[in-house]
Amino acid sequence: MTWKGDVQAPGRWDGGNLPSLGIKGSDIPNSGVSGASFFYAHYTPGAEDDVEFYAEFISVPNGTRIRFSVDEYGIIVLQAPDGSYQAQYNLYKAGTLDPGSPYLLTFNIGV
Repeated sequence: MTWKGDVQAPGRWDGGNLPSLGIKGSDIPNSGVSGASFFYAHYTPGAEDDVEFYAEFISVPNGTRIRFSVDEYGIIVLQAPDGSYQAQYNLYKAGTLDPGSPYLLTFNIGV
């Protein structure tokens, strides 16, 4: 199943607040073209293999559009000039808000 959504700032978008729309812990990649999934830093291998993770982006940089892609386990920036950006998100594990939330995601476009 592929399920995607996107948000244009200002706004808020849930990366999956319904069962089975998140990412199972054991499916979170620890490497890739742009590095590990941003979920990987929050995942404990073995202990959280069957836990569902999802993100709720609560802020994105003005003038950008990002897409959280469940099947690709990360974000895709749809619209942004070259530069460094930050977005805030709440992390949910098994439907419960992670006590460390919100988290900051930093990403670069063309730099």
